[in-house]
Order: sequence, then structure tokens, then C-alpha cells
Amino acid sequence: MRNAIFQTSDDTYQYIDNDFDDEATKIEFESDGDLKFSSAQADGAATTVSWTDNVVIKGGSGNVGIGTNSPSTKLDVNGTVTANNLDVNGTVTATAFVGDGSGLTNLSLSLVIVRGQITGSNGNINASKNTTGVSSSKLSGDAHYLVSFPAGAFSGEPIVTVTAFDPTNGRLRVAILESVSTDDFSVFIRDQQGLRFPARFNFIAIGER
Repeated sequence: MRNAIFQTSDDTYQYIDNDFDDEATKIEFESDGDLKFSSAQADGAATTVSWTDNVVIKGGSGNVGIGTNSPSTKLDVNGTVTANNLDVNGTVTATAFVGDGSGLTNLSLSLVIVRGQITGSNGNINASKNTTGVSSSKLSGDAHYLVSFPAGAFSGEPIVTVTAFDPTNGRLRVAILESVSTDDFSVFIRDQQGLRFPARFNFIAIGER
């Protein structure tokens, strides 16, 4: 049937533009108030087609579903959305973002990066490589250091990474974080045999302001 409007047994009205040599489209007015826009692919020998509901407008709520028959919000899309501009007045909830985030603005989350280099056995800071306000001191025992962050830098415990090496030969050493807090971290430096070994180390701390 081509270019036909008819009523089914459940008081559903359908308009079908049907070309079985190519494809068929259907607009369906259902008895519960739902409106569906559907499509189907078929060949010239087909007598029936399998419809795919592309867009559904729910009669009661007015919710619009694309790729879903049960939209739970005003616009519910099951698939990928591409837009040149997206203006949102409310809250955006997402499980993941794709991209480097360089274009995101007005975010409530503010990340802070604090870095530095400890150069000597006494825990001296290399002033040319550290974030302003970083301080350090030597704790009891060999190769045991405390590094303090700038005051108020982090609102919670940051993620800290430490890389240690022997400046005389460039060999990597083992850095063992003892503790991390919002204010500071302590670390042991050891050689490959597990012995404490005073060595230069770099650190980077990333956390929320």
C-alpha cells in the first residue's frame, strides 16, 4: 500500500508512504496519544516490512525520544549527538567526556599542580624548579624527607608522584611514599637493594583547590 492513511483495530491511525523498491516511512498516531515517526528498508519482493521507530513523542508527558521508545526526559537520545553550539541553562550530568577539555569554561572544579625538586641529602629545594611556597626538610633516618605544599593549595588529598635518581650516574632510585595529606607528603628514597640512599628526586602533586 502506498501513500495511505488507515485505522488499525486499536484506534491507531497511520500514514504510510511506502516504496518497497527502496524504503518506507510511517507516521503513527496511537490511541494513547503517542506520535511515532518510523522507517523501514525493503526490496521489491517484500510484502511486509520491519519498522524502526526513529522518533517518539509521548502523548502524556510530551517527552521526545530519538532511538528509544521510552524517553524519560524532555529529550532522550539513544546515540551520538553532534552540535555546533550547545547552550545549557541547568546542570549537565555525564559519565565521561571525550577530548582534552580545553574548551570547557566556568567549571566549578579547579585543579592545582604543585611541583618541585629536592636536590640534596638535607632536603634542600631547587628554587628554579619548584612551585612558589613549597618547602622541605629532612626527617629522622637517612633519605627520609618531608615536603610541604603551599598554604591552602589543596582542599583534599592530592595525587602525588615522585621520581628519584642518582645525579652522579643518572640511575633511577626507588621512591616510597610514606604518607600524603592536604598539607604535605613524606617519602623514603632507596636503591635497588632496598637500602636508604640519599638522592635527588622530582615530585608533582595534582589535586582540587
